[in-house]
Amino acid sequence: MISKIFKLKTIDVKLVSKTGKLFKSQYFDIRVVNSPLLNIAVVVSKKIDKRAVVRNRIKRKIYDSVRDLNKENSIKEAKYFLIVRNIEVDKLSISDIKSEILKTIA
Repeated sequence: MISKIFKLKTIDVKLVSKTGKLFKSQYFDIRVVNSPLLNIAVVVSKKIDKRAVVRNRIKRKIYDSVRDLNKENSIKEAKYFLIVRNIEVDKLSISDIKSEILKTIA
């Protein structure tokens, strides 16, 4: 799991969702605003899956992927607001999620 200091605050989520640059992929919609620190928020709608266990598993995988990308310095420092669009994310491995995130924001 990612540390609490890296999570995007509610006020920032609204800012990023309105003014952020949008990147789309098969699995995600990612909005990005440049910032000196890395912050991220992940949203998994009930439309994806009604069970909270599944939605939380998807969030954990994404947070772990971003944490690994941050350690590798593969991801730039910015505010990220990531919305999951497809239930198939749950079947992806963490390495697949990392490559998908990098491909989407590159």
